Amino acid sequence: MDGTFSRPGASCVIVTSELGVVQVKAVPLHATHADGKVMLARQRNGEAVVVKFGWLMLLAVLFSGLVRAEPIDFSLPDLDGKQRSLSEFRGKWVVLNYWATWCPPCLEEIPDLVAFHDRHEDKDALVIGLNYENISPAQLKAFADQYFISYPVLLNGDMHPAHERLAVGGMPTSYIISPEGEPVARQIGTITADQLEAFIAKQQATRATNKRAANKQSLREPAVVTP
Repeated sequence: MDGTFSRPGASCVIVTSELGVVQVKAVPLHATHADGKVMLARQRNGEAVVVKFGWLMLLAVLFSGLVRAEPIDFSLPDLDGKQRSLSEFRGKWVVLNYWATWCPPCLEEIPDLVAFHDRHEDKDALVIGLNYENISPAQLKAFADQYFISYPVLLNGDMHPAHERLAVGGMPTSYIISPEGEPVARQIGTITADQLEAFIAKQQATRATNKRAANKQSLREPAVVTP
């Protein structure tokens, strides 16, 4: 799709590696789709710099554990105007993805999010897109259809995080919510289906190990007889 995307004051998170030094920056955005590559034009030291994602080494920001482990909830309207709550999806892992139509890195990760969602929706996990911009439901619905977005998209157009513990550090930002409704990880910048698969598989393996250990411990403990 050719065209130009721009938004005054907007920024996307760019993760680059220059001379072995990893840098994470929120940069002013002016983007174009051309020749199948996403290009970002930004200012550095007064000069316009064009970064081609096809050439840029993108380094994944490692998931960082969140200290507080308590269930959270929020409600936002979906593309049909129906209020949807995070608590509806208890019992499954939920990937909350803050994104916007004007953000090229957000668009790049959509196919991976769709693939992950379609593989897990009927089993143990799903994706929810939190659209973080001022756009009409009709426009957003048409955009979602154009990009074949199969997961729920909720409108977060007031530009405030859906919850105080779900801050937006840049675009895109993704949170992983446990089946109990607790935020357990966050990634600022693009995310892949492989990263999601690996993270959730590790979490599930750890839970299974802890459960087996707890069961063994309970079998070793003598029963308490009350008079």
